[in-house]
Amino acid sequence: MNAKKHDKINAKVEKALHDSYRADVAMDKTFKKNLDKLIDNSIQAQKLQDQAVALKQTKKPRNKGYFSLLFRSFKLQGAFLGSFLVLLIFGGIAFASVPQLREIIKPTSGTLTVQTQVEGAEVFLEGGDYSTQTSIGITPLEKKLKAGQFTMVIRLDSYEDYKTNFTLEAGKSANFDIALKKEDQVIERITEWKTYKDVQEGIEFTYPLSWEFKKQDYHSTSEDDSIAYSSYFLTGNKSELLIYKHHSVIDDFESEEFSIDENTYLGFRDYKEWSYVSKDTITSEQGTNSYKIAFFTKKKNEFEIYDFILEGIKVYDVQKDDTQENWTQFKQVEFGFTLKYPQDWIIVEEEKTDYYVEYEVKPFDNDTEPLRIIYAEGYFEEYTSFTTLKDTVTINGIDATHFYDEETDRHLYVLPCRLFIVYSYNEELDDTFSSILNTFTITKEDIWQTVSDYTWGFEISTPSDWTYEMKVDGDFEIEHGSVTNGTEIIRIYNWDDVQDTWDSYHESLLISEATNRVREVRIGESIYARYEEWSFENNNYFLERIIYIKDTLETDPYISIGEKNFVIIIENTIEPVINPESLPESSEQTLLLFDAIVSSLKPASD
Repeated sequence: MNAKKHDKINAKVEKALHDSYRADVAMDKTFKKNLDKLIDNSIQAQKLQDQAVALKQTKKPRNKGYFSLLFRSFKLQGAFLGSFLVLLIFGGIAFASVPQLREIIKPTSGTLTVQTQVEGAEVFLEGGDYSTQTSIGITPLEKKLKAGQFTMVIRLDSYEDYKTNFTLEAGKSANFDIALKKEDQVIERITEWKTYKDVQEGIEFTYPLSWEFKKQDYHSTSEDDSIAYSSYFLTGNKSELLIYKHHSVIDDFESEEFSIDENTYLGFRDYKEWSYVSKDTITSEQGTNSYKIAFFTKKKNEFEIYDFILEGIKVYDVQKDDTQENWTQFKQVEFGFTLKYPQDWIIVEEEKTDYYVEYEVKPFDNDTEPLRIIYAEGYFEEYTSFTTLKDTVTINGIDATHFYDEETDRHLYVLPCRLFIVYSYNEELDDTFSSILNTFTITKEDIWQTVSDYTWGFEISTPSDWTYEMKVDGDFEIEHGSVTNGTEIIRIYNWDDVQDTWDSYHESLLISEATNRVREVRIGESIYARYEEWSFENNNYFLERIIYIKDTLETDPYISIGEKNFVIIIENTIEPVINPESLPESSEQTLLLFDAIVSSLKPASD
């Protein structure tokens, strides 16, 4: 009986506390123990009062026992009622001012409020009761949550996602008033694109360079046929694109039309974490080859990227070339590449040194401009003549940078491992050249490394035994990037740091005794000059320094990498020579190696 009364009164007290503090609360053991004592006193007082009433009803003279029982019951009830009223009436004041009571009466939840300058943004939470990112409503939002740590993401079409981490304390509020940032047009933010072409599978497409690319080959057999095909997965921050032939689970979903910015798409909404899924099919001209396209995205404006990619997808009719299986395979072990070519073609080694080798691939007894494959440990000097950077492409799964020379209609592909391919367009042989390229493989590990300096915003490639670090030395005695192998040092200065002292330094360079030699070098998309300063002493020429400049020393000497400008200086690097115009091969190779390192400079990748 007492247990039921305890539970009933405990429930009423918890309800009163909840109503008073407008939050979930929990009573700790000490509080409940004290409350149980009050309840026991009340029950005991009620029993004593009942006994006193019973004595009165017997109509016996009022004796000392009757008054004693009545007094004790009033005393116990008074103690209970007084304690309980003090708890409820002054509990709010005590809870706010007395730490001990705050430990006794513990709120277990708080309140999250979120406002955005544009209403209707969707709020996602992860943490607490939400094990994964979950939508909890749209702004303006006020929601009670169990206390804990949370990650909050706010999304609204045409605005950048807002993301933050916060801790919600019990009995308190976490308030956010957020000014969402308007997004630029998505397509305008993408400055670098890559083109992938798979001749054997008959497909070509262009996608953002920042997206991850993956090719997956499938092979299945049946009693009647053997089927081999490839799928291509492109993954960005907010979207994914699948180009495929096999059956996918999304093919089982019923599609319907939906509109995005006056454009109509076929697909469906709200699939897993994606807000939109759009599906298309592209077929080759003769209908012998086709691919299915599926685009998954969380944001409407990502359809700008999809439209651009979709417009550039080309699917070709593929004729199985069984004769390619009988092609001759060429392996170059020392410089690490292989390829196949038709049996009525030849491959000729045109030039070879310890640092350079060139092969020509061409039809036998044919004066056609050949396909040239070059390995250059140092700078490939023809690089400068290709005036236009076209795009980034993939050759048989190998990433390559594609340049073009309009005057000669030649193409240059810059591959890893210091390999270059030069190809002159020939309408008659174009398909064969493409098929040869699609057999090209690299068999040697790249001995060059890429180092990124995110503080100064550039990346540079060097041989693996070279290092990069920030140092303070050299002519200017200020902090700069130092690229070195322990002997040679390439110093990269920020132009803003040396601009004020450049004039005096510049005058010291223009000495009458100096002999100057200038060579063109491509750095990124621009052509610069390698300016060499030679001094003459004791019948020998000494290379004092090299500076990479725009044109001449009379102009600003810096080179531009992205939005920043740098001065690059190399000092006292090779042995004295008799004639600077006729250098020993080892010295020339050292200078070409400098050029190769410097020419690799480009803005740092995100």
